[in-house]
Amino acid sequence: MKRYKSIFLICGIFSLLSVPPVLALNEDTHKDIQKFLGNIDSPIDGFLLDSFMKNQLGLSDGKEELFFKRSVVKWLGKGGREEDKPPWTIPYIRSSNHFHNPLEPDLDEAGFSGVLNLPFFLSGNSSVLWSQWEAGEQWPGGPYSWHDTRDYFFQALTSTDQWTRDKYFALTFMGVGRVMHLIEDVSVPEHARDDGHYADAYEAYVKRMTLAEERPAIYFSKFPPFTFTKSAQAQPSPFQDPRASVPIARLFDSNLYTGANPAITMQADIGLSEYTNANFVSGQTRVKDGTFHPFNDTQFPYPSLHSVMVEDREIPDNFSPNDTVKRPYYVKTDDGDTGYLLAGVSYFDYYDQLAGVEEQVEHIPPMDDNVFKDYADRLMPRAIGYAATLMEYFFRGRLEVTDADLEITNTDDHPNFGYDRVTVHARNVTWENEGIDSEEMPAGRLHLVVRYEVDKNDPYLYIPALSKIQYRYITREYETDTVVPRDVPAEFVFDLSDDPIPLCATNIELFLVYRGRIGAEADGIGVGRLGITETGDFTPTPIGRALTVELPDSGLYSMTDVDINTIDPTVEGFGTISLKLTNNDPQSRNMNGGTVMLVAKYRRGDRDQFQDLPPNPPDEFHYSVSDPVNITLGYGESRDLTFTLVNPIPLWATDVYLYPVYNGVMGTTTDETVAIGFKDISEPTPLMFYNRMDKICIYGTTYYAGSDAAVNLAASEGMSRYWDVYAHARENIYINFSPENDPQYVSLDNYDYLIPNQDPGSYNILYLLADYHTGISYNQGEIINVDSRDDFFGSDYVFSPIILSIVKNQVVLMPDDHPKYDKNFNKLLRDIPVYYNQWGIEGVWFTFSITNNPLPEGDPSNENCDM
Repeated sequence: MKRYKSIFLICGIFSLLSVPPVLALNEDTHKDIQKFLGNIDSPIDGFLLDSFMKNQLGLSDGKEELFFKRSVVKWLGKGGREEDKPPWTIPYIRSSNHFHNPLEPDLDEAGFSGVLNLPFFLSGNSSVLWSQWEAGEQWPGGPYSWHDTRDYFFQALTSTDQWTRDKYFALTFMGVGRVMHLIEDVSVPEHARDDGHYADAYEAYVKRMTLAEERPAIYFSKFPPFTFTKSAQAQPSPFQDPRASVPIARLFDSNLYTGANPAITMQADIGLSEYTNANFVSGQTRVKDGTFHPFNDTQFPYPSLHSVMVEDREIPDNFSPNDTVKRPYYVKTDDGDTGYLLAGVSYFDYYDQLAGVEEQVEHIPPMDDNVFKDYADRLMPRAIGYAATLMEYFFRGRLEVTDADLEITNTDDHPNFGYDRVTVHARNVTWENEGIDSEEMPAGRLHLVVRYEVDKNDPYLYIPALSKIQYRYITREYETDTVVPRDVPAEFVFDLSDDPIPLCATNIELFLVYRGRIGAEADGIGVGRLGITETGDFTPTPIGRALTVELPDSGLYSMTDVDINTIDPTVEGFGTISLKLTNNDPQSRNMNGGTVMLVAKYRRGDRDQFQDLPPNPPDEFHYSVSDPVNITLGYGESRDLTFTLVNPIPLWATDVYLYPVYNGVMGTTTDETVAIGFKDISEPTPLMFYNRMDKICIYGTTYYAGSDAAVNLAASEGMSRYWDVYAHARENIYINFSPENDPQYVSLDNYDYLIPNQDPGSYNILYLLADYHTGISYNQGEIINVDSRDDFFGSDYVFSPIILSIVKNQVVLMPDDHPKYDKNFNKLLRDIPVYYNQWGIEGVWFTFSITNNPLPEGDPSNENCDM
C-alpha cells in the first residue's frame, strides 16, 4: 500500500509540474512590453531610450543599434522573455522568485509560499530581494539582478575592445529587460497575493488580446502609462534590509499600505504590489469571512465584500450567440480604486447571499473576459508605466561635459606620441530639469572614455571596418574618488601618457563615466558626453579634422640641397616645413586666437632608402615637433605658414605624415579647444640637375668635349655646329615647383631654387617633400664657354611646366577594388620606389640634364652613346 501511495504522490507532483504554476504575464507578453517601451517614439516621463542611446551614449542607430546582430529593442525583449524561462533551466524554478506580498513585514517571508502552500515545493524569494540579488549569485538562469546589470553597463561604457563593449551592452539591455519583467509581474494579482495561479487567467487574456492585434504594440499603445512619482523614486529604499537598499524597491512596495488603508493605494508613489494586492483578486480566489482569499488561505483584508456591490450585466449567451443573458458581478465601489468589475458571482453564491445564508459556498469565483478587460484597463498602464520608470531610473545618471582641452605635453620623440593630457570640465545634471536636487554625486570613481576613428590614410592604425564605422577607445580612471558638483563645472585632468590619443584620430569624442553614490543609490552610474546639454540634446562638438593641409604657394613642403655624404641621413634632413593651412571647421567656427604646432610623423630608415627595393625600416614611428606659431584664422580662410622643427625629418625617412594641431579659441565661446589637420605627403625625393656638356657623342662614340680627338674628328668630317664639341658651363639655373592643379612657369620673380653655376660634368641634387604629383618648371641657364677655341653664343630657354610623380615609400592600405582585397583582413601593401643609376650616380629619382648635341645630327649610331 505504501508503494501505491508513493506512486500516487509522484504522479501528483508531476501533474502539478505539467501546468505553469508560477508564471505571471505570459513570457511573450513581457517580451512584447519591453520591445514596446524600447520602440516608442514619444518620451515617457521625460525619458526616451532612442534619444538616450543616440545622444548620451553616442550610438547613432539608437534603439536599432546592433549588438551581435540583435538590436537594443530585441535584447530588451529577450530579457523580458527569458526571466521566466531561461535557456537550459528547469521550468518555473526562476519564476518562483517573482512574487511579493506587500503586507508581509519580513522580506524573507514575502515571497511565494510554494505550490499548495508547501514551502519545500517551488517556494521562492520576494521579487524585491530577487531584483537586488547579490551580483553574480542569481541562480538558476544567469545573473541578471540590478547589481549585475549595473556591472554590465559599467563594463560596456569603459571597455576598450569593441567585442567586449558589444557583449556588455547586450547583457545590459537584457538585464534591464529582466528586472523590468519583475516589476511587471507584481501588476498581476496572483503575484501580489501569493497565489500560484495553476490555471490560465488574466495573463492568458492579455496574451489573447495582443495576438488579436496586427502587432502587440497596438494593444499596449491603448494604455496611457501610469508612472511612479519621480520625487518619490529619489527617496531611499523603504526597507532597512541591506539586501533591498536600492530605491527601486519602492516601485514594488513603498511600505505605505498597511492593510488598513486601501485608499492610499491610489497615490502615484505607491508600490505596484500594494496597488494590485489591495484592489484586485486572483483567479484562485474564494469568498470567506467577508473577504476574497487566494486558494491557499493567505489572509488579505482587501478587497472585501464591503468594497463591492453586486450588479447584473448583460453578456453574450454562449449557447445562443444572438442573445444575451444577465450575469451578476462584483463591482468595486470603495476602498481604493473603484468603478470596475472585480469578479463574477457564481449562481449559488449569489443567491445564498440574497437569502442571507451564513455558510458561504466556497469555490473559485467566475473570472471572465469582462473582468479581465477591466483589470487590464487599470493594471496594464501601471505595468507599462512602472517598467518605464525603472528603465529611466537605471539610465538617469547624467553628466554635462562643458568643454575639453587636448594637449601634447611630451614633445620628445617617443613611441607613444599623441594627445597625452585631457582636461575636461563637468557637472552633475541628473534630474536637474525635474526640479529634483537630491541626486548628488558625492563620492565616486570617474572615468574618461575617448572614442575615435582612425584615418584610412594611416594604415598602421586603420583596420578595414566590417561595419560602417570602426571605433577605437581609450579609458582612463581619475586618480582619486571625486565629487561631481551640480552648480559649477569642476575641472578634471586625465593623464594619457601611456596610451595617448593618436595623431591620426578623427571624430574624437569624449565621454565621462561616474560610478558611485547618486542620491539614494549607493552604486549608481552617470554618463556624460561632450556636447550634451542638461536637456539631453546633443550639439556636436567634434574634436577632429578642422584644418586642411595643402601645398603652399611655393609648391613644396620642404627642400634641401644638403650633401648626403656630409650628414647622418638617419636623423638629419629637413628642418622646416611650409604649408597652406585652411580653416574648414565642420561647424563653420572662426579660430579666434591660439597657436598651431606641426607634428611630423615618420619611420626612420636605418639603411639607404635611395636604392632599388629599399630595405624596410624599423616598425616604430618617430615624431618631429615644431615650435608653436600664433594664428588667427577665420572660417574658410587660408594662410601659408612655415614651421621650424625641433628635430629634422631624416633624408631616409619613410611613411611621412603631417599633423597641424591648433589649440585656442573657436567660435563664440572663450573656452579653448583643439582642431587638427592631416596630410599624407611624399617621402624624400632626390632630383638631379646635371650638366652633361663635358662629353660629346660623335658617330656613336663618346668623347670628352674639347679633346683633340673630338675636335679633330669633327673638323675632318666638316661638321657644322662644331662648337658642340667643346665643354660648356652654365649659370643661373632657376627652378620652380607648383601644385599639380596650378602648374606655373619659372621666372626671375617666381622660383624656389637657384643654381648659380654648374661646371661641365657637375651636378646638383635637391631633396624634396611635396605632394605625390607636383609641377616643375626650370630654365636651361646661360651657356658659358670654358674653351678659348669655342665661339658659341646662345640664349637661355625656359622649359614648360611638367607634372612630376614624387616618391611614395610607405605602407599603404590595399584599395577596396584591388583583386585580392578581403574586407575581413587588414591588407597592407608597401609602395616601393624604383631609383635610377645614371652615369655612375646612384639613388636618383629623376634627372634633368643638359648635353651637347650629338654629331652628326640625326645619325642613328648616336643612340649607342650614354648621354
